[in-house]
Amino acid sequence: MSVTQAQSTQTQPTQAQVCEQVAIIDQTLHYLQQIVIAIFLSYFTVTIQREQLICTICPEKCCDCLPDIFPIKIISSLLTLTALVFFYQLAVNSCCQPATDCAQQQSKQIGYLASALVLIAAVIRFFELIAAHQQ
Repeated sequence: MSVTQAQSTQTQPTQAQVCEQVAIIDQTLHYLQQIVIAIFLSYFTVTIQREQLICTICPEKCCDCLPDIFPIKIISSLLTLTALVFFYQLAVNSCCQPATDCAQQQSKQIGYLASALVLIAAVIRFFELIAAHQQ
C-alpha cells in the first residue's frame, strides 16, 4: 500500500471538527496577542522605572509627569492570567482526549503539569504585586 493510499484510507475530519479546531486556533491567536500586549505593557513600565531612577539624580526633569506603574502592571498581569487560564484549559482538555500511545499520553501529562505550574506562578505573582502595592 502506498503512502497516498494509506492517507486516503485514514478518516478525514468532518466539517464540524475542522470548524472546532479553527475556533480553537482563533482563540489561541487571541490569547497570544494578549500575551504580546502584556509584554509591551511590561516594557513600558520598565521605561517609566528607568525615568524614575534618572529623576533621583536629575530633579529638573519632569518627574511629576511620570504615571503610576501599578495600574499598568495590574493590567499586564490580568492579560497574562486570562491567557494562561485558557492555555491551562487546553491542556486539561487535551488530557481528557484518548492518546494513541504511551509517549503521547506522557506528553499530555507533562503539558498539563507545566501549564498548571505556570498558572500557579502567575497567580502568586499577581497577589504579590497587589500585596507589595498595599505596603
